[in-house]
Amino acid sequence: MTVTFNVQHLAGDRAVVTGEDTQGTKGSTVVDASEYNEMKLADKFELAEEAFDRVVAETFAPITEAMEHLEAVQAPTLDPRFYVVEQEHEEGQAAQAQVVRKLEHDTVVLRLIEAGTFDDLIWVDGELEILAL
Repeated sequence: MTVTFNVQHLAGDRAVVTGEDTQGTKGSTVVDASEYNEMKLADKFELAEEAFDRVVAETFAPITEAMEHLEAVQAPTLDPRFYVVEQEHEEGQAAQAQVVRKLEHDTVVLRLIEAGTFDDLIWVDGELEILAL
């Protein structure tokens, strides 16, 4: 028996899921894809933002290097016999708290299908359910 599920996206953030589960039950249902679509769009935006940041960094690299060279030339020379470094300069990013969000049932169904984790899905009265771990 081949376990398969297919997703066809519909207008209005909906999707039709068809397939056969591990018990040989076939079915078809329409799910709400709005949360899933938002997550996919956020992933695409993040990739585009990273590409944009790389291009900006590459474009301004010569200017940044020239500015760093100018700052280095202007920096006073400190006699190490008279000075100690108590704290090094650090550039970084402020820590951010972890954010966890509970996903809607339909979103989990679509993610499981996308990942090919078909064994976690079964048809029950014409609806897809997710097996417990």
